[in-house]
Amino acid sequence: MMAATLLELLLLGCSLPFASGSEVKVLFIGNSYTSTNDLPSVLKSVAGSLLPDVTISTTQSTPGGSTLYEHTSNAATQLAVNNGDYDVMVLQEQSQTAGFYSWRVLGDSRDLAVEALDTFFIPAAKKRNASVVFYETWGRKDGDPANPSIFAHYSMMQCAVSNGYAYMLYYMQAKLCDVSLAPVGQAFDQAFTDDGGLWDDTPSDDTFFRRLYSSDKSHPSKTGTYLAALTLFATIFKDRR
Repeated sequence: MMAATLLELLLLGCSLPFASGSEVKVLFIGNSYTSTNDLPSVLKSVAGSLLPDVTISTTQSTPGGSTLYEHTSNAATQLAVNNGDYDVMVLQEQSQTAGFYSWRVLGDSRDLAVEALDTFFIPAAKKRNASVVFYETWGRKDGDPANPSIFAHYSMMQCAVSNGYAYMLYYMQAKLCDVSLAPVGQAFDQAFTDDGGLWDDTPSDDTFFRRLYSSDKSHPSKTGTYLAALTLFATIFKDRR
């Protein structure tokens, strides 16, 4: 019920202009938050159910733990970005790194991300007239024990991660790029709120929010990946009106 409600909100006003038999080619650049449960394949399945006359084909470069900056020197990513055939490039930052932007930590991670956008991702997307979609991730279920001063609990981490993706979105908009945000983290946060979560107190285990996570309290469960796929589907097609 929760996933259906979120999808209805995401699709509000959505226009799907593709002719029968159209193909949309999507390139995923990310890490295990994308490869876990094979998000690209789930997106294709969602599209097949909701828009059977339009085909989504996907490719991906998703080495574990990679940041967007680290992708710029990854041979598989270089090949996919520079030589691949795609209409949409989905970019997913490392799960902690987007939250580090506001704190200016991890070797000034925000500046490294900007460098990656300026020198690698933006030129490639503009050359192909491709749209860019940021796949916004989420705070870890109980915060990040490795960074307790800045990610003490879920809400604190979610706020920082959302701010990091908002910065990248606005930066690319200023560069006159065709860019949008798939607010997956905000969909997680809506579940948090609907299940009675408070700033520093997460909902109980028997809630939809808690079921979005795998046992490591970080990566998505199959339910979490499905919610991500619904959000990406709505974003990709809504922004291609």
